[in-house]
Amino acid sequence: FLHCNSMQMHKKMIYYLRKRDEMVEKGRKLGGMRRRLVENITILLRGKLHMKTPYSVCWNITSRCNDKCLFCYRERNSSELDFERQKRIIDRIARSGIYKVTFAGGEPLLVPRIRELILYAKEQGLKVSMTTNGILLEEEMLDFSMGTLDWLSFSLDGAATEVQQAMGRNQNHVERTKRLLDRIQERKDRT
Repeated sequence: FLHCNSMQMHKKMIYYLRKRDEMVEKGRKLGGMRRRLVENITILLRGKLHMKTPYSVCWNITSRCNDKCLFCYRERNSSELDFERQKRIIDRIARSGIYKVTFAGGEPLLVPRIRELILYAKEQGLKVSMTTNGILLEEEMLDFSMGTLDWLSFSLDGAATEVQQAMGRNQNHVERTKRLLDRIQERKDRT
């Protein structure tokens, strides 16, 4: 995680990490402006240590998918973590000072308790994003996503159906994605 050349630097690192953790914990209990202040102090402490914490993590939470893209890099037979382990990973991401987590895959909507994980990540103070092919994004899940997620991304590899099919995506992928975007825009127009 971090490398120290001396015991003094090691002690200094531990001191600042503890301070950061205390402030992050206090920040979770606060709202609005105070919380942003704590987040800014955390960023300053990170800078004092010259820490290179990433801004965002893309978590391929599952290898399962309901599409068969030719270019897919996922490991098709990898096992999934149970719900409690998934929550512990979210805890670690949040404690490390990372700002945002993106649930991806495979297809994250195939994760049985994805809604609970999204809500849990939000409770931990993370910005949350999800990348989906949209096949399982029915009305209820779309409403949940729009009301909870900070970002919702769709897998789209080109604007033409022929391109999508050449890539191995299912038929009507472009049309489905356009319909989803239209439904999202309609919902936004109503609010």
